[in-house]
Amino acid sequence: MTLEDRLLDRGHTVGRHVCLGIRRGIQHLHRLGLSHNDINPYNIMFKSDGTPVLIDFDSCAYIGEKLHKGGGWEDQIYEYASPANDYAALKKIEEIIDSQRENGRA
Repeated sequence: MTLEDRLLDRGHTVGRHVCLGIRRGIQHLHRLGLSHNDINPYNIMFKSDGTPVLIDFDSCAYIGEKLHKGGGWEDQIYEYASPANDYAALKKIEEIIDSQRENGRA
């Protein structure tokens, strides 16, 4: 199940702990000198224990490299691999999860 699926499924709630898991995955990539560049709810799945896992690495590149496949959120296309791309996407995911919490879904 993707994060998008969980966000749409009334039977599942998505808490802030999911964002922490995504952040840890992002930080791991950055320590390796890589940036994912295409983090969005469709590119996050879950292990059986609920741990979020980043998927779809076709926009992943070494930090500073020009991207050959545009990654990014719906309203942004990134030209270069950067940690800022990943953190901007994480911020949007946090906003979605917080919005659900405010509307009584989390």
